[in-house]
Amino acid sequence: MSCDKPQLIQSKEMVLVDINNADFGKYPSNYKSIALTQYKYISPFKDDSKNIKISIPKKEYAVVEDPTSILSYEGDTPPPIGAVIYGYSICLEDLNVKAWFLIRNGGIVMVQNTEPLPFISSGHPCDCTNGPSLR
Repeated sequence: MSCDKPQLIQSKEMVLVDINNADFGKYPSNYKSIALTQYKYISPFKDDSKNIKISIPKKEYAVVEDPTSILSYEGDTPPPIGAVIYGYSICLEDLNVKAWFLIRNGGIVMVQNTEPLPFISSGHPCDCTNGPSLR
């Protein structure tokens, strides 16, 4: 699925995703350190970070299906169901973990386990084809 054109995607409601005019926030030049910090929370083997692969950030979106799954947000309240969040996605992979992250303005907004189902939200598959690259 390409993120280059406005898309109508299926979630709990139909949502128009306008990639061309979206504000993705600042590019996460420190994405590797962000991913490695989060890895310590999600890996069952905290000290086994030698073989981690981290993809290069790319512009991405996610549709909120469960507001409690949002780790950080801008403003005073979490975004409602059906809201579209724009940012940069990266994938992290090792022998024990396969995860997708959405980063916006230096913070992780969402984390999604990509095993066994590699989806960001309903009908929106996770795409790690630009990586992962060895850290």
